[in-house]
Amino acid sequence: MVSVPLGATVVFGGGPTVETLALVFIALQLTLSYCASGVAKFFGTTWRSGSAVGGVLRTATWGIPIVSLRLDAHPVLSRYLTWSVMTGEALFPVAVVLGGPVGFAVLSVYVLFHTIVASVMGLNRFTLWFLSAYPAVVFVMDRYALT
Repeated sequence: MVSVPLGATVVFGGGPTVETLALVFIALQLTLSYCASGVAKFFGTTWRSGSAVGGVLRTATWGIPIVSLRLDAHPVLSRYLTWSVMTGEALFPVAVVLGGPVGFAVLSVYVLFHTIVASVMGLNRFTLWFLSAYPAVVFVMDRYALT
């Protein structure tokens, strides 16, 4: 998502137009990744029921027993977290289009989200690759957003 467009920029000699295209492509890819992930979750019954986050945290691979027990004891919190993930991902393009304080607030929330995912689930490379695309999103929001 990041390496190929930036590599193509080097291969094609850079320049402002090629660099801008690469950054816009990266931002669009990240935006599509979040949005597609969020929309796909709306089709999953476990996600719509609000139990998906608790279910992930109960797994042997990515589980944290104390957190999953808390979510089991507080199903409203589990539903809130699950729906927050789905809705936030699906509406990510809105934040990019709006830009300004809203866009930067959403990016800040996602930095926190990915930091938690990295520390809780051990998906460190996943987190770093997503965050490596954020400068392109900032570029696009700064240049093309509504605010």
